[in-house]
Amino acid sequence: MNTKYTTLITMSGVLFLALGRAPLADAQRFIFTTIDYQNPIDHQSASSTHLGGVANNGEVVGFFFDQAGTAHGFLHSPSGTFSDPIDYVHASVAGTFLYRIDSAGETIAGYYFDSATSVQHGLVVELATNTYIPIDFLAASGVQGTLLNGINKNGEVSGGYVDSAGTEHGFTANLNCLAQTTCYQTIDFPGALETELEGVNDGGDLVGVYLSDKGRLVSFLLSGGAFTILSAPGAAVIARGINNFRHIVGFDENSIAFFASQMGLSNGLRLGSSHGFLLTSPTAQAIPVDFPGADAHFDGVGSINDSGMMAGQYSSPGFVTHGFLAVPTN
Repeated sequence: MNTKYTTLITMSGVLFLALGRAPLADAQRFIFTTIDYQNPIDHQSASSTHLGGVANNGEVVGFFFDQAGTAHGFLHSPSGTFSDPIDYVHASVAGTFLYRIDSAGETIAGYYFDSATSVQHGLVVELATNTYIPIDFLAASGVQGTLLNGINKNGEVSGGYVDSAGTEHGFTANLNCLAQTTCYQTIDFPGALETELEGVNDGGDLVGVYLSDKGRLVSFLLSGGAFTILSAPGAAVIARGINNFRHIVGFDENSIAFFASQMGLSNGLRLGSSHGFLLTSPTAQAIPVDFPGADAHFDGVGSINDSGMMAGQYSSPGFVTHGFLAVPTN
């Protein structure tokens, strides 16, 4: 690490943590349930299912790909029923991707893809009023895409945007002032080449990931203005969600990954991901969260609610993606 970079992170109050693995097997820690979307209208099954967010009432949000390869959002209730597909209706929308639900189960965040411009736009869905709110980062120069990864019950959203030069930056905004440029705050990890913010809890604590000057993805917690780095030897750690107790979930990778702006904005499991993890505190040893069974691969956890229920996904042979819920056994 060069001197300039070391100075930047020291001035920002960054703390480095070693992310190890606790030895107890997953089957002893969690009860796992597979969630595969089935359309309640025509009972057609999805070709793949991706879970991203879980509210404190047990509602889960995600998206699925239909047999034609189009993405649609959905809700899954604690009773086990699925909503009708949730789609942002617009002439050129080619897919709706939903990733987060706030702790109260009232608003959903994600993005949609505009096929006419090949640009991704942030999207918030207010469930009570069935209102869809497109969100694009407001800046003086052109923005090439906006992605929402987090939302809390106070209306704060978090995510990333790609600027006119093709560089991705993390940002936060609030639903109460979206028309004002001052409502949007860019957050870049000091010295990073690129930054993307992931989940945000009700207290404003954020998790995110940055691309280092060594070409490595590194995750961090941002709380009270201070960065805490989450790292693991030999793997890229992708922190995806955080609850109100500051329990952090995500996944690690064994292969080199491309940052979102280099492959088009993306979200969820990236190619090469392997194991999900849970941190019960920013300084705790990581607990693996891997769907059991020899046929389950490429696990990842997207979010965790305040009771410890986690939403994630895994791949089965043939690279078919399934959602799952993991509930702690105690």
